[in-house]
Amino acid sequence: MPKKDVKASQAAATSQDTAPKAQYPKPVDLRTKRDRTQFKSLLKLGFFSALMFCAPFAVFIASEYTYLDPLYKVTIGIPSPDKRTTVGGIAAVIVANIVVALFVLTAFNDGSDSQDGKEE
Repeated sequence: MPKKDVKASQAAATSQDTAPKAQYPKPVDLRTKRDRTQFKSLLKLGFFSALMFCAPFAVFIASEYTYLDPLYKVTIGIPSPDKRTTVGGIAAVIVANIVVALFVLTAFNDGSDSQDGKEE
């Protein structure tokens, strides 16, 4: 008799395992490709905005505290203390223009990458 009980319990267990399970719809990915590209563009804008704010100040301060003297020695010569502020300001303007140029280059490259993906 115990063998019949074991077989009956096994049959009941397998019938429970094969019972139809509730099927839920697959989750929808709300992040579209357009959203991701907009997010990447905003991150890039934020990065370059922070760089545009910090880099010229850093170069100006580095020039004032003689950290750029090795660079000045190779290029224009070490400026006198009374001209150090002017040279630091010019260096800061050059760095700001470099940051703007880098932003424009990355913006153009970002546009060409998305167009290449559409053609394929």
